[in-house]
Amino acid sequence: MLTQLDVQNFRSIEHGEVKFAPITIFFGPTSAGKSTLFYALLVLRNFILNPNQASDGLFSFGFQNLGGFEACVFNHAVTKSVVVRAHFGERSYGVSLRKADADILETS
Repeated sequence: MLTQLDVQNFRSIEHGEVKFAPITIFFGPTSAGKSTLFYALLVLRNFILNPNQASDGLFSFGFQNLGGFEACVFNHAVTKSVVVRAHFGERSYGVSLRKADADILETS
């Protein structure tokens, strides 16, 4: 079960951490970042499914294209890394994305 999601420098989230319970409900005003949390999980999924694709392609989900890396990095600061890390109990998996490369983040 997904227990926590950490997001850095992605869209409107400079640094965010969400802990999940067995049932978690997201609510809030428009543009609060609810969809961005789900998009962050989809970016991680896209990286896992095809780690060799260009970083710009990781932000396209078929039903929604967020634009390339420059459009998605916080404040359009291309020198920063977009970091998404999903925790599943004691294990976590994540990726640190830059325009030209990425690092895999894994802990056990």
